[in-house]
Amino acid sequence: MRKVYVLTGKRGGYGAMKQMLKALDENRNINLLLAVTDQHLDKKFGFTVNEIKKDFEVQYEIPLYQNGSSTLDRAIALSNAVKGISLTLEESKPDICILYGDRGEVLSAALAATTLGVPIAHIQGGDLSGSIDEQMRHSITKLSHLHYVSNSQSALNVEMMGEEKWRVLNVGDCHLDEIMDKNFFSACKVKNLLSLNTKKKIVILLQHPETTEPEKSYLQMKITLESLRSFDFKIIAIKPCSDPGYEGIMNALNEYSELLDMEIFSNLEAPLFWGLQNIANLFIGNSSAGIIESTAFKLPTVNIGRRQNLRLRSENIVSVSHNITEIENAIKKILYDKDYHQIIKSSSNLYGNGKAGLKIADHISKIKIDKNLILKNLSYAT
Repeated sequence: MRKVYVLTGKRGGYGAMKQMLKALDENRNINLLLAVTDQHLDKKFGFTVNEIKKDFEVQYEIPLYQNGSSTLDRAIALSNAVKGISLTLEESKPDICILYGDRGEVLSAALAATTLGVPIAHIQGGDLSGSIDEQMRHSITKLSHLHYVSNSQSALNVEMMGEEKWRVLNVGDCHLDEIMDKNFFSACKVKNLLSLNTKKKIVILLQHPETTEPEKSYLQMKITLESLRSFDFKIIAIKPCSDPGYEGIMNALNEYSELLDMEIFSNLEAPLFWGLQNIANLFIGNSSAGIIESTAFKLPTVNIGRRQNLRLRSENIVSVSHNITEIENAIKKILYDKDYHQIIKSSSNLYGNGKAGLKIADHISKIKIDKNLILKNLSYAT
């Protein structure tokens, strides 16, 4: 039986992998070994390991013991990740390790797996976003042996990095899997759970630190919140990820909690979060969810700053800098520009048909794991 080790450390990453995890778990020829770390084991971010345990057995819990939001705090936490993940890989001795995305704990896992001789299958390689995330993602790509990419441009990017074409499979983006299958809460259930008994327009606010300037996270969040004061919205705010600077984001949210009609949540379970996107009027911040998932719902999005500035995007996205006037004008365009409403209705989906997880699970179950897979021959274009 093939042992497949899957790591998840991010709330949205787990939601995106659910279809794949279910397919792996139900395959008689696969022993799924699920390891959770980082945000899933931190009370500040909702201790979402409990959400995962509702669906799957968790074999390994790997805490990072991150004490604060400075770059040094994060670097030390990632050194803990390398150690913890290495110990679980050595104990489980998997045939292959599946890693998702571009975060530090994923790069830590890639380093551990490479050192221990475990082949790596990487999901969402080749994407362009910007900032430090991009450097981490491309580093993970170079350590990986299989690449499950989200779109044709990402496939080309991976091949241009010297990866052999047979290793690259364009499956689409996993974030869309459950959305396309409509595995999210109904409008009525969302409104009841979040007490959205209001005639106001509903806004999702999810803003992470800019990874190249975490010291500015408090000011940047204040700019976003100050922009929202010009409008009469019901705001559902979700706390940021564990990147350096997250404390600044949280401080600004708390400071404005009495100035805006705003509810702040550590986390929303994936079916609730997707259901909220289905009924919301606006998504604002700099989350990849506002680029990828929002397109599936035709949800207008104001994307702020550099964190996602290079990511492939559809017509429902309006990108601005950290500037109050720019943000306000973007919101006004979304609210009042009838021509733009028509553009959003016909906006294209650039990230596949929502079957990425099934394609990945099927490929993982059949791929031959041998020296041909593990020993990479890099052929750079000239």
